[in-house]
Amino acid sequence: MATYTILYFRNLLFNKAVNQLFLKAGILIFAFTFNSCNQQPVNITSGNLTVEFNDRMEVKISSTNPGAGVLMKDFSASEYISGSRFDARQYKFKSYSENELYGIKSHLFRGTASERGSIIEKIIEVVVNPAFPDLALMHVSYVNLGERSVKIDKWVNNHYEIISGEDDPAFWSF
Repeated sequence: MATYTILYFRNLLFNKAVNQLFLKAGILIFAFTFNSCNQQPVNITSGNLTVEFNDRMEVKISSTNPGAGVLMKDFSASEYISGSRFDARQYKFKSYSENELYGIKSHLFRGTASERGSIIEKIIEVVVNPAFPDLALMHVSYVNLGERSVKIDKWVNNHYEIISGEDDPAFWSF
């Protein structure tokens, strides 16, 4: 199947109209990527759950449930890695893209952190399925873009400081 797709794509490149279409699509993709680097915070909503990312790839969780109150006061470095030569908590936001297939949305964030000669790329994919409202699945990965190896001592995911408020019983997470 893959060989057929590649050969078919290669044959399309020789068609002048198709080449013009690819050129226009490439310009639009470049413009989207260029503009996304200067983007304001991105909000992802699933039912009553909102996940917001800022320009340092930090996260803030909120809820629109009646009576839910404020869950977090500010953004936090909820996903990060650290090692003996670095502590990569804040990343410079590089790009954002969104895809949808059969109603399931995938949001992809990329950013980099540099410290003491180490360059780490952080990739976060957030998947939202309308069949499961109030749920956002996150897949986080890291890529070493530097020239030397990196020893990871700590990998943290989904570390949120939720405000307890006047909850009775007190807020508890597992």
